[in-house]
Amino acid sequence: KIGVAVEEADESEGWLQLLVEADFVTLDKARDLLREADELTAIFVASRKTAERRQSAREATQKRMAASARRRSS
Repeated sequence: KIGVAVEEADESEGWLQLLVEADFVTLDKARDLLREADELTAIFVASRKTAERRQSAREATQKRMAASARRRSS
């Protein structure tokens, strides 16, 4: 689900850039929103990486525990 947030924040930034390029909005007016969209994208990407790293660590721990339990029961 965090991946969806990354995509949406990135897409929002893209639309803002398009509005500026098409002269619907001045860069001055869009600058804060562009910065915020960029910051949100960075936050969501970092959150996704952290979640993936923690999930990998949990899976590795579970594999080690299962292997240890099999050795003890043999």
